[in-house]
Amino acid sequence: MKDNVKSLIAKIEGDDNKACQNAITDLMFLMEDSTKLIVKNRDVGDEYMSQEEQVEVIHVLIALAESFKPEYSGLLWVVGKANPPIMIEPVQDFILTYVNTMPHEMLYQAIVALENCMVTTDSKNYHVIKPKFKHEQILAELKGINTQDSRLRSLLDDAISIVEYFIAQPD
Repeated sequence: MKDNVKSLIAKIEGDDNKACQNAITDLMFLMEDSTKLIVKNRDVGDEYMSQEEQVEVIHVLIALAESFKPEYSGLLWVVGKANPPIMIEPVQDFILTYVNTMPHEMLYQAIVALENCMVTTDSKNYHVIKPKFKHEQILAELKGINTQDSRLRSLLDDAISIVEYFIAQPD
């Protein structure tokens, strides 16, 4: 892991909430810019994360998110900016494991990350990404969420539609 990424993760783990939030934002931009380079098959150089480094960072961020600290909800936002083929399975597993126990804001961010795996931000075209077998499990969990939070409900309805679309696609 590159030193700049280690430094950001250290700030996230630190006691300063403002530094934590700033580090999450900085890491999100770094992840997003790295993904743009990876998708275009460009060299990430020393400044950005390679796909292998993204995998490592995703595992660290998911492990931190499992503590359910309120300030860690944004970690799923960062994970959602990684290259979709490498982040979908950790996001699916996180949702399937913690859907009934995670705070609503974290669930919201996890669902946004899941949608980022499935929808391109520029054209809203869907991409069927494996492992497709987990889509049915995710769909069942999403449909089982009962919430009065209108923001979360709206996101859930969108996510359910997208996952249903995925399931309907041929292999």
